[in-house]
Amino acid sequence: MIRGSSKTKLDAKTRLLLGARLTEGIGNKVIIVKGNGPYLNIFPIAEFKKLEKRIEALTDLETEQGFKLFFDNKFQSFLANFYSNQAEAEIDEQSRITIPGFLRDEVDLSGDLIVRSTGRYLQVWKQVTFYQRQGSDAELDTTAIIGNLSLV
Repeated sequence: MIRGSSKTKLDAKTRLLLGARLTEGIGNKVIIVKGNGPYLNIFPIAEFKKLEKRIEALTDLETEQGFKLFFDNKFQSFLANFYSNQAEAEIDEQSRITIPGFLRDEVDLSGDLIVRSTGRYLQVWKQVTFYQRQGSDAELDTTAIIGNLSLV
């Protein structure tokens, strides 16, 4: 599990310093994917492969579900956004990764940034956006969310 968070910035070469604590156990390659909001997700390769395997199974055209999803415009839009808004990156010896320009632009990644763990992957937020959203996140009913996941 990945634990922790940090405040950081992109350097002049658009590299993001993740820090040794956040990159421990991740490996030297990651997949960067635009999140479902104004942030980026950074997946260790092994975690991303699990996600990709589930998507592949879901979209298998030899299954009834996969065939139906092929004609579902919203799902096809999700797939197109998911696969076109990602890039592979290497973590260097100083625990930095280069964020490609198209992904930086997609979420306006500039100025002060926050990198935070979700346990299995990282999120990268513009600090001002993160704190604006934090207020609305505080209103989340975590008991209801966990209940919906059948964990309680």
